[in-house]
Amino acid sequence: MRPVQLADLETAARVVAISPARQAMIAMLCTQAEQADVYRMAHGKPHPQFGNGTLMSAALKYDGPIARGPCNKGFLCSLAALCTYLADNHIS
Repeated sequence: MRPVQLADLETAARVVAISPARQAMIAMLCTQAEQADVYRMAHGKPHPQFGNGTLMSAALKYDGPIARGPCNKGFLCSLAALCTYLADNHIS
């Protein structure tokens, strides 16, 4: 996965917030971003399904309210879970 930026976190957290299985969605988005980054490095172009290796590009393929909105409880809980997952599994 490419380095995570604040916009990646916001976009992914909004997708996670509408998912009934938040932890599974977080793991899936991160795995897809990792796969896309490997593909991008090997082929010099974005992955056809998962994008360019950013967390945002993996999240943008999902339907839902990705547009900016208020930071409600669901969004904030999803953001916290996403940050915890990344800290534990992906960021050194």
